[in-house]
Order: sequence, then structure tokens, then C-alpha cells
Amino acid sequence: MDEKDPRAKNVAKVVPTTAKKRMLGAVVLGYTKEPGRLRKPLSWSTVTVMQRKNELARLVQYRLHNGLDAGPPIGWAAVLANLSATLGDEVTVDSVADLCRRIGLPEIDAAIVAGLARDPEKARRVWTKYELLDAASTGALIEMTSVEREELEIKRIDAWDETADDRRRRLTRERKRKCIAKKRQQS
Repeated sequence: MDEKDPRAKNVAKVVPTTAKKRMLGAVVLGYTKEPGRLRKPLSWSTVTVMQRKNELARLVQYRLHNGLDAGPPIGWAAVLANLSATLGDEVTVDSVADLCRRIGLPEIDAAIVAGLARDPEKARRVWTKYELLDAASTGALIEMTSVEREELEIKRIDAWDETADDRRRRLTRERKRKCIAKKRQQS
């Protein structure tokens, strides 16, 4: 409807203001929306950090739900400070406390976080990009077991009680056993 039409007075405008009117002579055929600005795609390191944060949240939920200890506070503080620094955020007591709340972890002592906050800041002055902790170090800091890793299907963090090579060998043995058992059933 045209704005001059008296019936248009009580009609809600549902056409975006950026839309272009397509006309054929005096007849309105419809509207086309101009493509908006596309979001910049996330970098691979940002995606990895987000996946790790989600896995940490699942681990915390699992441990607290089963009545287990969340793990050493110094280890959690180091892992969360590293996540914050890798994302380019300032590592402060407040930023780590915010990450704790987001993943459901109980509050970490401010003195522990304050001591760790200085370390990533020194590294940031030397390198332009702060590196994410490797999977084995992260698993050792939060003391994640291989049972937790398997049950929660965590991929980005290694268990501290089983190395990557040991896990690979164990999974290969399990696959071979399943294959042999399947062949025996078929014959």
C-alpha cells in the first residue's frame, strides 16, 4: 500500500527501511532486501578456544553433578587465564571470575588469579598473539581423567592419566577386538 492511501494509516509497516521497492509501471511487484553486512568469520584459534571453553563447562557440570571435586583452583585459574589471554581479553580477577560463572565453576580465590594475571601480561608484551595451552598441559592442570574424557567425549583436552599415544594404542586394540568379534558372529 502506498503511504498516501487512507487504509495504510492503521497498517503496520513490515517492510524494512533498507528494502528496495520493485515496480512495473505503477504496480508494486514486491520488495527486495539489500544484503546486510556479513559478519567477519571467526579465526580457527577463536573457534578452538570456544570449543575448549564448552568442553570445560561440560567437565565442571559433570564433576559437580556427580559430587566430585572440581579440581585444583590454581589449575583452573591458569587454564581460564590462558583462555582469556588467548581471546585477547585482559586477564584480571574480574575476567576470570566471569569465565568461572559462565562455565559453572565455583569462585576461585582472587589472590591466585592476581598472581596469574601478571604472567600472561608479560607474555603479551613480547608476542603479539598469546598462545593457547596445549591439550596435555590443560588436562594436567585441571586433572581430567581418561574416564571423564571418554564419557564427555572431550576432544580438545587430553587426560592427565593417559598420554595421547597410550590412548591411540588402546583405541586401536578396542577397534581390532570389535572387528574380530564381528567376524566371529558372521561366521
